[in-house]
Amino acid sequence: MKSTGGTSLGASGPLAKNGARTRGYTDTASDSGAPIRFTGGTMEDKRRKYDEAMVRQAVTLNDFHDYLDWGNIDRSNLTAEQSDILELVEQELTKKSVLGTLTEQERNTVFKNTLNYLYSHTKSANGDPYPIFIDIAKTGVVAPYAAIIDLPEKNDYVKGPFPEQIAMNTDVLSNKDLRMIFEYGRQKPANEAEVEKYKQQFTYKNNVYLEEMENYFDALKNGKATPKDRQKYLDQAVLRIYETCTKPIPVKDKRGKDAGTVPIGELIPPYDDSFGAQVAREALRLVGLKYLHKAKEIIPGENGDYNIDCSRLVSWTLSEINPEWKYDTISTSARYQINGFKKVWSNSGSSEPPYEGMLPGDTLFWKGNETGEIVHTAIYIGMVDEVPMMIEADNTVQIVEVREKTTNNNGEDSTLVQVNRMTPEELDKHHDQNTAKSIN
Repeated sequence: MKSTGGTSLGASGPLAKNGARTRGYTDTASDSGAPIRFTGGTMEDKRRKYDEAMVRQAVTLNDFHDYLDWGNIDRSNLTAEQSDILELVEQELTKKSVLGTLTEQERNTVFKNTLNYLYSHTKSANGDPYPIFIDIAKTGVVAPYAAIIDLPEKNDYVKGPFPEQIAMNTDVLSNKDLRMIFEYGRQKPANEAEVEKYKQQFTYKNNVYLEEMENYFDALKNGKATPKDRQKYLDQAVLRIYETCTKPIPVKDKRGKDAGTVPIGELIPPYDDSFGAQVAREALRLVGLKYLHKAKEIIPGENGDYNIDCSRLVSWTLSEINPEWKYDTISTSARYQINGFKKVWSNSGSSEPPYEGMLPGDTLFWKGNETGEIVHTAIYIGMVDEVPMMIEADNTVQIVEVREKTTNNNGEDSTLVQVNRMTPEELDKHHDQNTAKSIN
């Protein structure tokens, strides 16, 4: 039998929790954990024990198969990996049922863990990762074992393998979007770096669920919510994860041609709380806005009157992060924005930016080949599939591959000449200095 990839369902897992007991035998099945003794006694006793053992085995396996059927596992159309897993589980269930050492609690745990393992570590035979789970979550059907769906205490909410099971009983997103949320953080890693990456994704997602559940229980305690409001908080959790992790964002290549979509969490990881990531994440909110249109067409608020061009995209973003930076902090012209901040790179020393040393939120500047003036700026996002990406206001606010040569709206060719890095400390310093000048 093939390896099941380290599953805990085998000899060291919950199925074998009591398998090493050797403290004695009993003549009847019980929850004590002591195995049935088949030797000794009359032939009638031996036959009775044997018949009872076969009944226990049959009942246990029938219950197990019913549970898998309830979970929409098609046992007639399993992958080789799924068949190996179920064979291993059934062997252990058979052994413990025959010996009479399988307690009800242990049996229920094994059933649940097996189903959850199949959901999270395998694909169905048709190649679809999680249609099973989404179907169950959308029906709202209560499972045979209430712990899977109905978790009454907020601290229990993220202990189960699938906190989404309650949250996904919602109509705020499509099934396709819900599947993307479910898969987020559960991808199979190809290397050690991806192991850590997916672990961070999964942790972030669970923390969102826990935060919303804490908000719900606090509101419930303070009389600001009723039990009927729980789904509203779960919907908020799902939408938060969608907006920060899985929302598809259109991207373009160097030529400005459509290059498909990328999940927003792949552009800026939601668990990256650095200042630069915050800058890039804010700018992403305006993707799709037409050149020189007002920001409020997409994002209403105090900064909605900004007519967004390349440099005002930067100043709008900073104003959204800190309202004090709206005035006396940074110019709305690229030719002035290039000054006063840490220089990460300039083309005087090398012909290509050191992308490995650049961070999300760094600002890029292009100089006109004819005028010699700074004519364009953009915000660096990071590497996506080993391609450096940025967000800029061109014909629209768009995510595009970093290009070292470009043509401005006035038709002038320009060249990437400098990359800067802003910090909150420097922005505060600029604000204080410029405010003092305006007072004097």
